[in-house]
Amino acid sequence: MHDALTMSRRRFLLALALALLTVLLALVSRWEAAHHFITGEASACRISDALDCDKVQTSAYATVLGVSLATWGMGGGILLAALLIAYRTAGWPLILRLAGLLALFDLVAALALFGIATFAIGATCLYCLGIQLCCLLLAIVVVPAAWRAPRTGPVRTALGTAALMAAAVLLLVFAGETWVVERAGFLRAHTRPKGATLRVDVSDALVVGDPNTPISVLIYFDFGCPACRACSFKALELTSRFPRQVHVFFKHWPLDAECNSSSPTIHPGACRAAVAGQAAALAGKSRAALRRIFQITDFYPHVLRNLAEDLRIPPDRWKALRESGEVKGLVQRDLAEGNAMHFNQVPMVYVNGRNIDPQRLVPRVERLVGR
Repeated sequence: MHDALTMSRRRFLLALALALLTVLLALVSRWEAAHHFITGEASACRISDALDCDKVQTSAYATVLGVSLATWGMGGGILLAALLIAYRTAGWPLILRLAGLLALFDLVAALALFGIATFAIGATCLYCLGIQLCCLLLAIVVVPAAWRAPRTGPVRTALGTAALMAAAVLLLVFAGETWVVERAGFLRAHTRPKGATLRVDVSDALVVGDPNTPISVLIYFDFGCPACRACSFKALELTSRFPRQVHVFFKHWPLDAECNSSSPTIHPGACRAAVAGQAAALAGKSRAALRRIFQITDFYPHVLRNLAEDLRIPPDRWKALRESGEVKGLVQRDLAEGNAMHFNQVPMVYVNGRNIDPQRLVPRVERLVGR
């Protein structure tokens, strides 16, 4: 055993406490970020423009290899704690030297991230500052002891132990991040806007963008509504500007008594337009259908029938889709949801399940993205 020469019991306990504190801070940071993505609500650590963890967590620098930096921080803290415990148990100097290298790497990464947050993002978060301080103290405690560790010992066994620990931590990191992302996606897809008793079902809805992106916009709309057109085009522009962060679900609530018993007929033919739009969604032409149908002023049957060529859908398939019970059932599903939420107008807009003013759509999403 070499700890008497290189790391006292007091230093070991201090280093272990700092490593576990790093894990705890990273875990809370990831939890706050997930809550923010799901609900759109400000995190508790959004204090000012300079101390804004939401801005940091939604920036382009917040992930590496598809895994959030907070999750990487948890993995690094767990691995460092495991190395320290293994060294304390077995007394192999090489384990302590590996812990020193990891502590040094963590310090360099923490300093780099502090610089990115300060100069590139323009904000930092209290959790990040806490983790960076822990990394600094860990380097002060662990690196000198590791430097003094003898260069003898069972090299193969120590390296094998460290490799197994690293593999286990990497598996934990990727599994944990996958669980967080999948849970966030599930909750976004089953929100209850305005406290509705009916959960929102987005299966087979018109969707533009990757549904796995963290920011989910939901719009109930009417093809004959000018305000809906303006709002929808803003949403489409957001998916083009932020393809890796934003997706939009469009659901129907036409102001047409032909299919909507809760509304007078304000836009004649809007129900037929909704069926056409839903048919295009099932054919994989959501974006094209939204742009084309919003350009139509009169939703006559022959006008909607002739959309097949514009949307590049075979005429026979286009006719079958528009006449299918599945398409009409999806439109009725959207109408029932809107009625359960007591709609009396459209557009109705939700960002990550939170109802917002349609005029605030762009600034709200830009804030979530970190722009």
